[in-house]
Amino acid sequence: MPYYAYMTHTSRIFRILGLFAVGFAFLVPAASHAAGLLRTVPVGSNPEQLTLVGTKLYVSNFLDNTVSVVDTVQATTTSTIAVGGEPSAQLLLGGKLYVTDQSSNAVSVIDTTTDSVSATVGTGLQPIALAAIGSKVYTANHDGNSVTTIDTANGNATTTIPVGGHPSALSVIGTKLYVSNTSSDTVTVIDTANANATSTVALGSGVSPSTSVAIGTKLYVVDGAAAKVSIIDTANGNATSSIAVGAAPSSLAVIGTKLYVGNITDGSISVIDTTNGTVTTPITSIAQPNSLVAVGSKLYVGSQTAVVLYIYDTANGNALSEVFPDGVLNHLVSDGSMRLYGSSAQGTVNIFDINGTAPVLTEVTPIPSTISSDHAQYDYSASYPSGEEEEVLVGGCSNATVNATPISNSSTNSILISGLTSNVAVTCTVSLQDAAANNSNTLTIGPFTYVPPAAHHSGGSVQDQVKNLVALGNTAAAQALQAQWPNLYASTTSSTSVLVSTTGSSASMPARDLTIGSVGSDVQALQKLLNALGFTVAASGPGSAGNETTMFGALTRAALAKYQGANGISPAAGYFGPLTRAHLKAAGATGIWW
Repeated sequence: MPYYAYMTHTSRIFRILGLFAVGFAFLVPAASHAAGLLRTVPVGSNPEQLTLVGTKLYVSNFLDNTVSVVDTVQATTTSTIAVGGEPSAQLLLGGKLYVTDQSSNAVSVIDTTTDSVSATVGTGLQPIALAAIGSKVYTANHDGNSVTTIDTANGNATTTIPVGGHPSALSVIGTKLYVSNTSSDTVTVIDTANANATSTVALGSGVSPSTSVAIGTKLYVVDGAAAKVSIIDTANGNATSSIAVGAAPSSLAVIGTKLYVGNITDGSISVIDTTNGTVTTPITSIAQPNSLVAVGSKLYVGSQTAVVLYIYDTANGNALSEVFPDGVLNHLVSDGSMRLYGSSAQGTVNIFDINGTAPVLTEVTPIPSTISSDHAQYDYSASYPSGEEEEVLVGGCSNATVNATPISNSSTNSILISGLTSNVAVTCTVSLQDAAANNSNTLTIGPFTYVPPAAHHSGGSVQDQVKNLVALGNTAAAQALQAQWPNLYASTTSSTSVLVSTTGSSASMPARDLTIGSVGSDVQALQKLLNALGFTVAASGPGSAGNETTMFGALTRAALAKYQGANGISPAAGYFGPLTRAHLKAAGATGIWW
């Protein structure tokens, strides 16, 4: 069964994965980890549109009458802003986020510096779409059959312009605003310089125009009821033509000169070549595509009914891959290279990794082929694209009794390999896999062998031999001898334990390795020693002087690491083994067993 643990390193979060069968042992059962899905962040009820502002993501929660602010680096919701009823469409202009409040017939203006509402501006009935030209913001008022102009440079003063029936979408070409009127089957053209409607373009009966996009001087308008896309040539007197697509087209995305159209009813993607007007339908069998986002040559498609994110590589024959979010995705937005964000019907924002660059590992400090300690530290560096917050550290060792523990350093990634068996060669590997399943190169550690110093036996009882080995500084051999006589050394607190006491302190220390999770009176003795030497385990409470405990935890490791660092013991990882005991003896620690 896979297991993982988390660690931080230079502001990054690593998920360390291993298998007991190959030697990496961790304590927290792994959750499922779909390739590409980094995090799910709880927000409000029925989240819809999203806007990125630096490292913050703003989420309109339609049923909560709020806007959530998500810290995309920490993947947490940092604040919730109360706005008007049924917030939906968003538009960023001059550091302010404009949010339509449909049932309140207003727009909330959010200051993205303070994350608070700085103004509320009245509009026509049911504002559902936004656009900006210069310092003016425009709202399409669906039930008001009008467009409201908000002059942000003049204290948010407003004017109202009548348009066709049920305006639902806005597009901008130059200084002209194009308004899709769903129930009147027209597009109104507004000259924003004069704040009036200059013309109306008829698209035919019963076509129900909605979403639109401008490409050059041409406006492409989705005619949902007519299964077509109308083309308005704004440079040629608004002449129109149309292209048949799939049933119930609803969403658009542009890649180069190609326009991709999501058709809900027949579950297809139509592709219009805007250079010649031809159309193909290379993508089919999608569960009601309702949201399209293009990033580079990749097309990301959300479904109206299925819990899936479709990914098409348009540069590679539309090769398909799929990622599974936690719910149906309502809206998608991308930072353009690294991350894709999707609002989910589960009341969450799903964060996807869309970067395809694999991490690269480089060895920094190799482990020698022969070592005299039963643990060693391996250092490596990892390079990966800026913004990658999470990696999966994969690897293992050839000996199942070996433990590998990640260490957080300031400049390198490190693994502490411990529990080595004497005279047994060990080979380990390490590699990284990012959340988008991009695999790094694999580093091979070793083979290396733990060879204890030659033991010196002076004869006599087993206890005498252990004492003599310790007196010679060969604590590893003493431990090995103890392990051969378990009945004589059944308890770390027995009179036959190998102990060392420090001058001027009653603290004592058994000659066995201690690390996170160790429990016993020897741990308490270590804490007393550290406190006596001025490397305080805790200032007060458990672990403080006079309140030492029997549990080796993070505080004990930190205090021990400080002692090791101050005395040149490497690695200064807070692991209590033969190197630290040997240093104590050489530094003048005395006791009956030296």
